[in-house]
Amino acid sequence: MKFALFHVVFLQYTVLCVLYLLIGCSAEEIQPAQLIKASSFDAEGDSPAIDLLPLNGRGILARDSIMELVFDKPVLEVRINYSTKGKPILGIPATVWKLEANQLEGVWSPQIGLNPEKDVTLTIIYEDETGIHKETLDVTLGSFHTGFPPDVFPPAFDSSNVRNNQVDADANQLNREGIKITFSTAMDPHRTLIEVYTGQVQLNWKMYWTDRFKTVILLPENNNDSLLPGQQYEVHFVDLYSSGGIRSNAIDENGLPIVLSFQTASVEPDGE
Repeated sequence: MKFALFHVVFLQYTVLCVLYLLIGCSAEEIQPAQLIKASSFDAEGDSPAIDLLPLNGRGILARDSIMELVFDKPVLEVRINYSTKGKPILGIPATVWKLEANQLEGVWSPQIGLNPEKDVTLTIIYEDETGIHKETLDVTLGSFHTGFPPDVFPPAFDSSNVRNNQVDADANQLNREGIKITFSTAMDPHRTLIEVYTGQVQLNWKMYWTDRFKTVILLPENNNDSLLPGQQYEVHFVDLYSSGGIRSNAIDENGLPIVLSFQTASVEPDGE
């Protein structure tokens, strides 16, 4: 009798445990997907993210860029402002979606040219197995070519973390943090070209833009192109275009091509 009663209690306990696990799993499954990251990329796809679009702050969105939205769970469809549809990466459902910024209806208008730093709030609508959800994204609008009014003056070199004719530049620091160059106005990253040379040899350094395209950071693509101690280097400003399409002739006040020359510091032998 006692054994039978124990058996019944044991079965009831087992059933309760199973129900508890099922309820827990069901509760976990019905949680909607969450937008966890948003970024803006070069439309040509050959550069890293231009800018993050913080979910709890304000980011910069260029007209000819591509937005990337990342969710913590796969979703079935993504739209911005109810009209612009996103494209899934690796099929549907997907956790990563991309959208062309210039397709945002009702966002870009002729008036933007008079106010290139207009602030807007985008509504992101996405659907998963639990239903349709909304998220907002605050951005500042900008554009490489069509959004800005015509420039009055061509872009000019403003400052750099390397001085012209410097003889003690830290090679390791520049390899790690890059050569940072700031201009007088926002630049066009597609048409601006800056190169790094040692003698007649061009090094494979790539341009990364920040500070609303007013600052470029030059970084080596591999160790073979890194700066070495005690060597002479030159930064050549081959082509400079402002975001409004105005080209600088890239020459200095003496009519010579703009070149930033510097020498890295020599490393003393160990023990000296």
